[in-house]
Parts: sequence; structure tokens; C-alpha cells
Amino acid sequence: MVIPEDPFEVLQCNVRDVTKERAARLVPLIEKTLDHITESLLKRMLIGESHNLSTPNDMHLKMAKFVPKLTRIPIGNKGGGFEFSDSFCPQNNKDCMAPLAYSAREWPFITHSYADGSNKLAPGTKILDLIMYDKKLERLDVSDQADDIITSIPRTAGKMGNSSLPDFELVNATYESANQLIKIVYTNFNITKNGSSVNLEIIPVAPNPRLFIIVSKPRLPTLTDFEYFKYVTELSDNNGTYEWFFPPTALNGTGRYFVGIGEFKPSFNLNLMNDPKGNNVSGSALQNVSTNYHIRIYTSGCYFFNSSKKEWQSTGMKVTHSNHLLTTCNTSHLTSFGSGMFVMPNTIDFNYVFANMGFADNLTIYLTLIMSLSIFILLMIWARMKDKKDTEKLGATPLPDNKVEDKYFYEVLVFTGNVRGAQTDSLVQFIVSGEEDETDVRTFADPKRKILRKDAVDVFVMAVSRPLGPLQFLRIWHDNSGKGPNASWYLSYIVFRDVQSGEKFEFIANQWLGVEYDDGQIDRLLPVAGAEQKRQFKHLFNTTKNKNLSDGHLWFSVFLRPARSRFTRCQRVGSCFALLFLSMLVNAMWYDRVPEQPGTGGLNFGPFSLSPEQSRGPKTDVDRPCKPDIVFFCT
Repeated sequence: MVIPEDPFEVLQCNVRDVTKERAARLVPLIEKTLDHITESLLKRMLIGESHNLSTPNDMHLKMAKFVPKLTRIPIGNKGGGFEFSDSFCPQNNKDCMAPLAYSAREWPFITHSYADGSNKLAPGTKILDLIMYDKKLERLDVSDQADDIITSIPRTAGKMGNSSLPDFELVNATYESANQLIKIVYTNFNITKNGSSVNLEIIPVAPNPRLFIIVSKPRLPTLTDFEYFKYVTELSDNNGTYEWFFPPTALNGTGRYFVGIGEFKPSFNLNLMNDPKGNNVSGSALQNVSTNYHIRIYTSGCYFFNSSKKEWQSTGMKVTHSNHLLTTCNTSHLTSFGSGMFVMPNTIDFNYVFANMGFADNLTIYLTLIMSLSIFILLMIWARMKDKKDTEKLGATPLPDNKVEDKYFYEVLVFTGNVRGAQTDSLVQFIVSGEEDETDVRTFADPKRKILRKDAVDVFVMAVSRPLGPLQFLRIWHDNSGKGPNASWYLSYIVFRDVQSGEKFEFIANQWLGVEYDDGQIDRLLPVAGAEQKRQFKHLFNTTKNKNLSDGHLWFSVFLRPARSRFTRCQRVGSCFALLFLSMLVNAMWYDRVPEQPGTGGLNFGPFSLSPEQSRGPKTDVDRPCKPDIVFFCT
């Protein structure tokens, strides 16, 4: 270890070491958080559904559920992605046709820059991650694939991009070749890392078919002693830049390589270079190089982050193509992140279970099961009755004052608040105004059911004679004719959707229309909501709270389920009791398998104690993965 003598350099090293230590602690936490978010989204996705997310700093995330076969996963806008063969099976030939899911990410920077070997990566390289899941959304360890997985890794150049990419070098070949005996202009490059590939790019000022390139190691190439030979015009032409790519398999290891560029005389038969030794090709066939050129030579490599060794490695990575914007690699595995702890459960001795099934010997167990099943049956009967009533609330009700001759339609969604006494039996009417027209007085009514109930969404269809244009104001009121507490009404918000154009206009109230509440007004004039009003905390909190409690919470939603939800009350009751019995089974499996008192990292609060084994073992490894499966199959 060398300690710098310069105090400023010591300070720089200290800042670097502290930053690397902080990154080593925070980067895995960021990745773990993103994993949880991604897995939560995947749980709610259907097979065949995919989503692409991008951030302003050019980070891209793609996730999907699919049924094999998978051929390509493009990600980002720079050509990055993954390609698979027709025989690709991430589960190593086990149920290759089962539904799968994946999460692909393209980071705009080197994520694990603190790790050993990060200096091997170009500063502008993108970092690609691919995590694959089975049908239960458990991570798959994709390794030792028979056919390679093709990974395309972009890299950027410019102000915030790859600063290590060399500039083109202008070679005055006409002058150099005229002043030397052998009319070949030489240059050289070094390969210092195994597994590297080489890109040779040349831009002749005036290309001609007699200009050639020869390459050799470890000495200067000649017309009869070389490893590679090509005419410049035979190379891949990319807008005037001729590119020659050397994969690692074509190179003779590390060391110095020499490149020679020359030009044959017009009288020379170019076909003689098919066998230069046999045809005795000599330097007399050359002439002075007639054009100057720009040349650039750089090496490329592919690396993956070994999470167990905390190191960037190139083992198993093969570069198949590369240029200054994209590197393509073959690999037989995908990098995997994650670790866990599993407490071994109790084994079930069925012989003992069946031999000791007496009612008197297991009174507590039988009573618990009988009570649970009784509650389950009663709740299922009640839930079925409520589901039938909920179906009556579905659909859109035409407003009673619609005219037959009116052919322009708006869908109106009325959201009544979730506060005590929010419902009303009063007659509610409104006028909505747009830039081009306004309606007459319209009435909300439904002859078949009660409307404007607490925490309910009522859908109506309004017919008008012509488009109203962009909506601007909504005047809404009621006649206070309801009896007792059903006279007033708490309006959350109303959404008008133009059926023809699909445009939506939201009018946010979150106010009472009642003489005994707030300012005593039963008539409100609401302007159309802008982006700022839609983002107000009160509005977002109320809408999110109601949705998460009434539809998102599995237990509460049995009683608070919205009528328009696909997840019925019967399905919710079944899911709740399935999870209840699963939790009982898991607790039996881990009974007495963990210490009663918490060990290192545990929590002891009065008579309650919790150890890492208790929380991480059964809940994470057995109980929790089953919950989304139960809900998924019910919906």
C-alpha cells in the first residue's frame, strides 16, 4: 500500500474510499427496492402484457409476462437488448413451455463502480440486467445454457458519455510512403486483457479498390508474411467509415499487433493476393499511397458483475461484434442477485397423525377448524348475496332527459365521498358548459336503483345535440328534498368522458352540498380541474385511501368491495381463508423450530419477541410467495 505524500492527494483518496464504501452499501439497497417494485407490478400483470418505463436520466426498465418461445428483448433506444435461440429454456429443460416473466433494465452508468474490475469498463457503457421469473414469480438461475444468450450493450459518446474512446488519427500517408523504401505505412496497438476484441476503423480521403490492410503479431507484416489481409473496399462501409472487427477467437492473445496500409499499382492483378507466396508477390507491386486517411483502433470486452465475489469478470463472455456505439456478446448465463435464509421446517409424520386423530385428543384443533369453516360458510352465503346486488349496480344509466334525436354522447362518472352521511336522496341536477355550447338543466336519476350512495361510483350516459367542445365549468345542485341525513350530499368529483374523442374532463369538489355543512351551500360552480388541482394532497389522499382500503386490502375489501371490481366478494372470502389456513400450516411447520427469545438482530418488546428466523423463514420463503398466486388465480 502506497501512502501519497501530497496532503491533497491523501484527501482525494479518502473521499474516493468513503464514496466507494457508501456505494457498496447503498447500491444493493436500491436494486432490492427496484426488485420489490418490479415484482409487485409483475404480480398484477397478465400473460402477454408488457410495460416499458424510462426516466429522464435515460434509465430504461422493461417487464413482461409471456409464454415461450422468447426470441428477443429489446430495451432502451440505443440498440441494447437480449436475444435467445429457439431452444432457449431458462429452467434447464424443465417445463420449457410454462409461462415466464422477466425484468430487463438498462442503466445509464456503471452501477457497481465500487467493485474490483470496474476500471475495465468504458466510462460511457450502459449496464444491462435481466432477471427471469417462473410462473410463481420466483427467480430463475439461468446458467449453463446449451445455446448462448446474445447480449447487446450500448455505450454513449459525447459530453456525458464515453471519454475513453480514442479520436481518429490523421495519417499523411502520401508523404510517409513517398519517403520510405517499402511503400507500406505501419501503426500498432496493444491488447492487455484476455477476451478482448479489436475494432479497426479507417476513413480514406479518396477510397480506391487497390488500398489494402495487413495485420500481424508480433512483427511487422509483409506482403508474404501476415495473419490477416483485406482490401479496404471489402470492409463494412458505415457512411464512409470502413470497419474491420476482430473477435477474441481471431486474435493471438495479448501483446502488440502491427497494422500496415499500402496500395498496389494499377497494373497489379489483385487476385494474386489469394496466394502471395506462391505468386511471388513482392514490394515492386506497390506504389506510393495516393490518399491520406483517418484511422482509429480500439479494443472492447464484455464483463458481468459477480455478486458473490463483488467483482466484474469476463469469464464465459465472448465478444462477437463491436463498434463505438454497441458491443455484442455471447454468454451461457445471466447474472443473478439475491440471497436468503431458510429455517428447516418440522417434518409431518402422517402415521402419527392418523393414529392420533381422536376428537378428545385434539379438541382445540377440531373446534378451531369447525368454527373457521362455519364462519367461512356464513361469509360465503352473505358474499354471494352481496355479489348479486353488486351486479345490479353495473352498467351505465341513460339520463332520463336524454332526447332520441341527440346522437353525441358523454359518459358521466359521479364519485360520492366516503364520509359519514355522504349519500343523498335529493334530486341532483347540473349544467355543464364547454367552449362551443352548454347543456340545459340535466338530472341524475335511475328508476331501478338508488343512486349517489356513500363511497359509490354511478355511471350515466348523457346525450346532446352537438359537441360541447373542451368543457370548462360544471354547475351542480340539489333540491334538498331528501329526508333527514339523506338531504345533504358529499360530492368527491365528477368525470365527463367524450365517448367520440375519448377526452376526459374532471371536476373536483370534495365538498358538501348541504345547508347544515361547511358554508351551507347546496349549489356549486366547479371549474374543470387542471394538473395542479389533480395533484393536490387532499384529492390524491382521498382517492388513494379509498381505493387501497376498499379494493386493495384483501380482508377489508370483503365488506368494502367496489361494485365495478372484477374480484368478487366470494373470491375474496375464499382467498382470505386460504391464506388463514396457510398461515396456520406454516406456523405448525415452524413450531418450536426458532428460539423463543430473539437472538442477534432480534426484537424483544414486553411479552412479545421476534427473531430474524421467525420473520424471514416462514413468511418470506413459504407464506408470502403463495399469497399473490392465490389472488392471481381467483381473479
